[in-house]
Amino acid sequence: RAFDPSLIDAGKAGAVGLVFVWDAPGEQVRGYWGPHTGTRYQVSGVFVGNEQGDRLRQLAEEGRTARIVVRARWDMGRTRNIIATLPGQTRERIVVNTNTDGNTWVQENGAAGIIALARYLATLPLECRRRDVQLALTSAHMGFTNDGLFAYSKELDEDYDEGTVAFAIVMEHLGTLEQLPTGPDNRLELTGLTEPIAWSAPEESPVLVEAAIAAVQHRQLARTAILQGVGAPDPTQVPRICSQGGLGTIFHTDLIPTTAAITGPWSMFDPVFGEKAIDFEHMRRQVLAMGDVVRSLDGVPRIEIAGAYIEEREQRANGAKACAHVRPPLVAPGAEDVAGR
Repeated sequence: RAFDPSLIDAGKAGAVGLVFVWDAPGEQVRGYWGPHTGTRYQVSGVFVGNEQGDRLRQLAEEGRTARIVVRARWDMGRTRNIIATLPGQTRERIVVNTNTDGNTWVQENGAAGIIALARYLATLPLECRRRDVQLALTSAHMGFTNDGLFAYSKELDEDYDEGTVAFAIVMEHLGTLEQLPTGPDNRLELTGLTEPIAWSAPEESPVLVEAAIAAVQHRQLARTAILQGVGAPDPTQVPRICSQGGLGTIFHTDLIPTTAAITGPWSMFDPVFGEKAIDFEHMRRQVLAMGDVVRSLDGVPRIEIAGAYIEEREQRANGAKACAHVRPPLVAPGAEDVAGR
């Protein structure tokens, strides 16, 4: 996330180019995609590895000049949310969500997890599915300023008041393996461990917390932390903790009961590592744990799952301060904007 302020500040300062130097070999950051906000910056930027960074510093000290060339075209496009519903006995929904857009095996593999979970749930007899399960594959990563998840969450917020939404569960960046820098050149190597995962289960719903803990323990998911969120609490707002680390934040801040799991490994935006970044057995157990939550709460009354979310929704309706959906700008300010103020 440090990319965004650096690019914006460079544009304001009138810089003509920006070079980000990774403390890792250049071959391991080739094709790295970031940031993923969709913002149109006023300055071109590139990533280089540590050996290239050393060379650039040497040339700069010698007074040499350089040119940055980014072969890309800016265009506008329409993104799609793909939504399917597995019918249950009632129209009250459990929402299972992930993103569909990404450029690596890690970034968008939640879709594979949801499809596998859907196939499993579809094999169950109807009497085993009290609620509908709505499978929502939303656009959410390559243009965060104006993606489909915000629109979908707004619909769920309105539908929640109609009693047709029970809770949301979000999965993304599944099965990831930990990579850490090693040796004198900080080459990234697999440690043999899975990447730590943050599984948010907000304090508003003790039922969701208990279900998440039970699922993680049952599936023996190592290096998994059940957290209330990943942001600092603010007692003057509802909910008290906004950020859930990833896509779950959008639902949670719209006060829809939510539990969500996410990792943030080196390989998330880096296509170099390919399928080697994934432990597929670990990914399978993570998906099974998500399925455990869906199944264990299917018969639990909606009001019990909601917990304090109901009171917080009432507070919001009466004017209480709510978490803001912070969106990056579509077009970043430039030097002329600073001069004109």
